[in-house]
Amino acid sequence: MPSEELDTRILEVLAQPVGVFRSSLAATAEQVRVAVEAHPVSGNGRPPAAGAELGAFASGRMDAERFTSLLVRSEDLDDTTLGQIQDAHVALTALLERSDTLLHVDVAPGGNLRDAVAGALAEIGRAFGAARTFELARSARFEAAEHASLVRGFGFERWSRAERECAPPLIVHVDGADLRAGGLIEFLDGALKIVLVVRGAATAAPLVPLLRPHAFVMQVSDASDLARLATWEGAAVAALVPEGAARFIHDPSGGDQSWNRLAVEFVPDAPRAALAGYSIAQQAEDLEQLAALALKPPAPSAPPVPSGPPAPPKNNEPVTDPADTLAAWLIEQADLKDTV
Repeated sequence: MPSEELDTRILEVLAQPVGVFRSSLAATAEQVRVAVEAHPVSGNGRPPAAGAELGAFASGRMDAERFTSLLVRSEDLDDTTLGQIQDAHVALTALLERSDTLLHVDVAPGGNLRDAVAGALAEIGRAFGAARTFELARSARFEAAEHASLVRGFGFERWSRAERECAPPLIVHVDGADLRAGGLIEFLDGALKIVLVVRGAATAAPLVPLLRPHAFVMQVSDASDLARLATWEGAAVAALVPEGAARFIHDPSGGDQSWNRLAVEFVPDAPRAALAGYSIAQQAEDLEQLAALALKPPAPSAPPVPSGPPAPPKNNEPVTDPADTLAAWLIEQADLKDTV
């Protein structure tokens, strides 16, 4: 299937998180634009109402003048502050214009998967950096030495919990030879979802290093299987792998034990050749780890049932009837032993 058609199918499956991000980006860009254009005061000394700028979004939902007064106060916008807000607006506008391609990553052959994903997230993070710039500027807390870089690049390691929770999904095309998934562990947080479209031969179980208790991880061969990924609320990584690779789904909601969470559909035969720097032994170990995590432990065995007559007492001791023992104890407790 051509990559463009495949990407379209993936975006259809992930339409909800993609739509949320794009809508949020557009709304933020609009708010900052309103602030920039509201700076020149109107005849009565107040910034013009934002109703026209907000259009249908505001119609019947908010008081446009009140919105403008909350968003920005013209007397607070000196030239320095306005310049900072304009920088935020420029960044948001550029990202909005690229919204159709912003979520796509193409790792060049021989490239580093982790670095490519980190770079894409830093670019997406500019939206969060621009929003922070806007808030800092209009509240007079912007420090150029500390905050000027926010709109130029804002890496995932700097994102807040809330920002990680509204991260958009990434579609990453990568050669199977470059699929070193362990580097993605640092991105398994919040609600970030990464879909890896694997080109060419890959090791049988490249995503095994990502199998962690709270991460949704799947290796599948059909884009329609990604529907489960789209409904998962937390971080997730999926790979569309070629024929011959293992297929499995690790769903953290399955239970406390790894074998509850891991459903293995297919495991290939043992590898017969090294691939992309992975020896036969390394590839086999990934498959062994996958099998071990999916293995349900045997049920505890029942205690053995004794057969034959009971063993004779040791040292020719007399056998004591349990009823006699209990009676003796009751008598002792009642202090009746000396009663006539």
